[in-house]
Amino acid sequence: MQEFDRDDRVFRKVTITLLKMKTKILNLYKDHLYRNASYIMANTIAMSATGFIFWRGAAKFYSADDVGLASAMVSAMNLSVFS
Repeated sequence: MQEFDRDDRVFRKVTITLLKMKTKILNLYKDHLYRNASYIMANTIAMSATGFIFWRGAAKFYSADDVGLASAMVSAMNLSVFS
């Protein structure tokens, strides 16, 4: 019986902690700065995943020399644009 009480107390404590965290996150999301930062982070993650999938497919269908040359060209273009 005590074992169930202890498990119940732990479950309640975890539930309360999760609800507090949810409330804090929702309050942060109301602030424009945090909301925009989360959109930028989500965009970065999505673009990174898309780039990884692209280069993975390129490596599968083309030779290592072709993929290396294309990667170098993309890097050079990014360097010239962002410099």
